[in-house]
Amino acid sequence: MDPQQTPIDVGTVLLYLAIAAGCWLVFWLVRGWLRARIHRPVPPSVTDDLAHATFPISRPGYSMRDVDELLDRAQAWLLPQLSDADRAAALDQVSNARFTTARSGYDPRAVDTHLDALIARLSGAHPG
Repeated sequence: MDPQQTPIDVGTVLLYLAIAAGCWLVFWLVRGWLRARIHRPVPPSVTDDLAHATFPISRPGYSMRDVDELLDRAQAWLLPQLSDADRAAALDQVSNARFTTARSGYDPRAVDTHLDALIARLSGAHPG
């Protein structure tokens, strides 16, 4: 045996294999997490259920309490037996809705898109 060569230590080889396996495990876990975040199922259309909605959070954003209160009132506005006068009043409230801005709240673009769909439903563009 050559004096410059040292025999391979089995413990060192196993350690390197364990480290490599751990790196691959972390890689696959992170990869799966990223894929789940990127390829999320698309939520149903905002017009599917206008009184119950979820919105992404942004900074700054609309006050969650203000938006939730308006949508709570919207549940009654979407009933088919709503009178024309009540429908007009509801349409006016939604069209003129203003929300305070919070440090962290609902994404304004998502809320505005949802309110546009609600206005369309109340105005009769999308009968429901």
